[in-house]
Order: sequence, then C-alpha cells, then structure tokens
Amino acid sequence: MVAEHDEKQIPPSSEVIRKFLPKDRPVLILMDELLNFMSRYRKIGLTSQLYNFVQNLSEEARGQERVVLAVSLPSMLDEMTPEDEADYDRFEKLLNRVGKSMMMSAETETSEIIRRRLFEWGGLPEEAKKTIREYADWVQTNKSQLPS
Repeated sequence: MVAEHDEKQIPPSSEVIRKFLPKDRPVLILMDELLNFMSRYRKIGLTSQLYNFVQNLSEEARGQERVVLAVSLPSMLDEMTPEDEADYDRFEKLLNRVGKSMMMSAETETSEIIRRRLFEWGGLPEEAKKTIREYADWVQTNKSQLPS
C-alpha cells in the first residue's frame, strides 16, 4: 500500500494511512526512540519526510476512536547535539498539539488511558471468549511441555 511512497521517499498521506489501519479492532502504535531514528536519517536528508509521516500518522490517530499512538522522546537534553535538540523541539510541539505529553513515571496513568481508549467497548465478543477458554484449556492440558 505504501510501496510507491517508500520508493519515492515521500510520507504517505493521512488518507493512505487510514486505509491500512484496521477499523474493526483497537490499534496501538508504538514508536520508541524516535530521535535516535531521526538522527540516523538526518545524514541522508530524510528528516523532513519522517517528520511529515509522524505528523500524518498522529493526525490520523487523533481522528480515530480506537487508535493510540505512543511516541517516546528522550528526556535528557544535555546529551543531545544541536540538531537533536531542534528535532526534539519540533516533535515535542507536534505531539503536544495532537495529544497528551506524559512522563514515563506516570505509568499507571498511561496504561489507564491506553486501556480506556482501546478497550472500552462493552466486553469481548462470544467468539473471543470461546478462543480464550480453548487456549486456557490447551495450556492446562499441555503445561508440562511449556517452559515455566
């Protein structure tokens, strides 16, 4: 779906991103160490494309009810190059505009927000409950073969 974008080194638009996000189930997108990734691509001139992709993705995630985008940025500014600091400021402004900034020490709040956003829908469908029961039965039957 994004092969042409990748080939041309252009970020997919929100419309393209919308096409590959599932509509029938919750979605959690994790982007860890974004600035480390950014500094690798800075050398080949692709930082604007990555920024535009994250902007499009974050806007699309914000517009969806059961999509959460979690992006981690470093908190130690004193270990960054001037280019890293500029990228950090850019991403921080973007992400604060479309979402809620959190510190990692607020883990319980983060997990509660993700749980609420993704999983509040009135319960599991019967098919999921049946699958869970069958898997639990299988685990009990085969527990001697499973690592502890």
